[in-house]
Amino acid sequence: MDERPVDGSGARFGERGSLVPLLAVVLPVVALVLVLIVGTAHRAATVGRVQWAADATALAVAAAGPFGDGPAAGQRVAAANGATIRSIRTVPPAGGEGSDAVAVTVVVEVEAGGVIATAAATLVWVDSPPQ
Repeated sequence: MDERPVDGSGARFGERGSLVPLLAVVLPVVALVLVLIVGTAHRAATVGRVQWAADATALAVAAAGPFGDGPAAGQRVAAANGATIRSIRTVPPAGGEGSDAVAVTVVVEVEAGGVIATAAATLVWVDSPPQ
């Protein structure tokens, strides 16, 4: 009969090395999960930053006038946010019959850090567009 002492769980004190193989499996799995979480968080932050840059760029182009200084203003805003403009597209005015309002929508696509984001902004003239 084995006379080694037993702790409260019934395990014998002589079985001390059984935790090492378990830790050898668990620690790399935990490390991998942490790396994946950090990578996902970094990607989400990059996507958010690029989308914010696209929104700001679209607003700058629309506010400065899509046919005048708008593209240059958009380029300055995009560069200030670490992004580059891939395209600026203007949707034709949408003033309806009998309406004094004229609307121009600007759609901007920017890129930064391998992420592409699209945003749109609409400029509405209630009386008539500036000449």
